[in-house]
Amino acid sequence: MSDLSPRNSKTIEYTSVGGQVYTLVLGTATGEIGVYRTILRQHAMDEEEAAEKAAGFTSADELDLRQASMRVLHTLMYPSMMSCVISQTGFEHWPLKYEEFKELDEELIAEWEVATFELNPHWRPVPQTKEAARKKATRSTRD
Repeated sequence: MSDLSPRNSKTIEYTSVGGQVYTLVLGTATGEIGVYRTILRQHAMDEEEAAEKAAGFTSADELDLRQASMRVLHTLMYPSMMSCVISQTGFEHWPLKYEEFKELDEELIAEWEVATFELNPHWRPVPQTKEAARKKATRSTRD
């Protein structure tokens, strides 16, 4: 990737129980970061659909809560959190594969998640209220 030059950034420093020190610099989304996130999301959705098909699921409604939570982590959280990393230290290799990401300490993931969505609130995977959806639709029709 080229120089991402975020408008705003946050730095996370975390030391694992085993003493490994991680530093992440996260940035606000640029067009390039947004496209990278979209590609990561599509790749994750394709992997999840293939795994569900191989397991014999015919719809996402058949997933149990653990499977559904892992799908959210893989298709929503992982792409957003990985795509806004401007620089990092402490990881053996980069970018992290999903299989490595999901094994990180929950405390690190939680801190990273909070910073990601503070910098990029439009990525937050929270259902919109009817009022927020109405305001967004009104703005879109005026533009």
